[in-house]
Amino acid sequence: MNKKILGIDIGSAFLKAVALKCDILSGRVSVTASALIDLEAAGGLESSLSSLFSDKGFKTGDVIFSLPAGSCSFRHLSLPFSEEKTIDEIITYELEPHLPDPIDTVIVDSLPISSAGGSTEVLAAAAKRRDVHELLQAAAGRRIAAIDTDAVPVALNLLESDAPDGTWILLDIGARSTTAVFVQERTVVHVRSFAWGADHLSEADGGSPGTKRNRLQHFQEIADTLHLLGAKGLLGTLPSYLYLTGGGALSAPLRKDLEAFFKLPVLVVDLLQRRGITLPAKHPVAWDGPLMNQALALALRGMTLSKGLNFREEKPASKRKLQGLRGHLPWTAVMLALFFLCIGADLTVRYYADSRKLGNLKAEIARTFKGSCPEVTRMVDPVRQLEQKIKEAKNLPGEMEKGPLFLEQWKKAMDTQPEHSGILVTGISCNAISLEINGEAPDYETINSWKSALEKAGSFADVQMHFGGGKQMEGKKTFRLRMTHAL
Repeated sequence: MNKKILGIDIGSAFLKAVALKCDILSGRVSVTASALIDLEAAGGLESSLSSLFSDKGFKTGDVIFSLPAGSCSFRHLSLPFSEEKTIDEIITYELEPHLPDPIDTVIVDSLPISSAGGSTEVLAAAAKRRDVHELLQAAAGRRIAAIDTDAVPVALNLLESDAPDGTWILLDIGARSTTAVFVQERTVVHVRSFAWGADHLSEADGGSPGTKRNRLQHFQEIADTLHLLGAKGLLGTLPSYLYLTGGGALSAPLRKDLEAFFKLPVLVVDLLQRRGITLPAKHPVAWDGPLMNQALALALRGMTLSKGLNFREEKPASKRKLQGLRGHLPWTAVMLALFFLCIGADLTVRYYADSRKLGNLKAEIARTFKGSCPEVTRMVDPVRQLEQKIKEAKNLPGEMEKGPLFLEQWKKAMDTQPEHSGILVTGISCNAISLEINGEAPDYETINSWKSALEKAGSFADVQMHFGGGKQMEGKKTFRLRMTHAL
């Protein structure tokens, strides 16, 4: 039995594809097909993929794509958590202030850099949701295992082979753009895309001093990024090697100029040779290592289940079931017609009338809730929250801080506080709907533990945690916990 994976690299000018086959019994991996398609000549991405998937070498197999790095944003973030689940929940909101696009128009993923003392350093990446959806639509009908970005899969493959442990740079020089991956101690610390590629750099080969100067100016952009990363503490040492991949790596004058400018050994990456992958002897395929490295790295990711960025959003099970029903639409229509005939036209009309009335009622409740409780930032259960508000107005006039509800809820909150936690409460605010606690704690993990205990206790319908908001004294972390009373 054989496993087949397709790696498809979508560049600024060309689409590169590699089909890998792995013999499950022997573990031997081999290339079964490769393709290089001019996107403009083929009529765009959708036409290029249609032509590719019609080839017998690419008709089957799971697919892993890469998006151009120029359409993605990359930022270094420091988060006060170490749990992967917590990081996944908050990274989108931590990245939002650094993005040029609205947060609901991007898909976010990250790569870990380091973790110590309960904090985690990550490289966060955001791809435009529009680009991902266009790719999914163009590849409709194929199973997509992951969607990555330029150069990062090649860098991670180098780390899995014999790449050095120190600091080095990988340059993926495409036809019209270049992506740089900065690596330190076997970890990707930053990715940056440049709006120039082999077409721009090749103009300086044998050209005038002016065109040579333009090439050096492009190199200086990489050097400036290197110095900036050093100033921010992301790179502790200067790079020892410069790896090249992409079409630009084939230019000997370009390699010579890079070596002279950076004063580093310049090495051309050949993943096929590094990983010991064979080409078919009976039916040889066209192969150019630097051009096909990225597509090969994508296919290897699916074959070895290695980690990387993934901008593909999993669809809920309910949506997948609906897609399956659409494939049997005629039979579904017949069954629905028989069903409605059985229950009667009268019941059907009433059902839809009641559904419409319920929708209008929910919308009216939501409007009333927002108008009556503008101070509540999150609507959990508007009916129950309004009932609590009315009860307070009827039975509990005056300040809630002096009433029995405050004492009861305050006791419930304090009973959940971990023993010997070191938490110091500096302020309390309570009303008929919520309880707010301000304070200080030795670290963020202690506050997170208290929040988890409050959620499990069941005495509060919603618990929100905010950090900062006050002066930190003697290294303590300030926080604010806001929770809604459970009815």
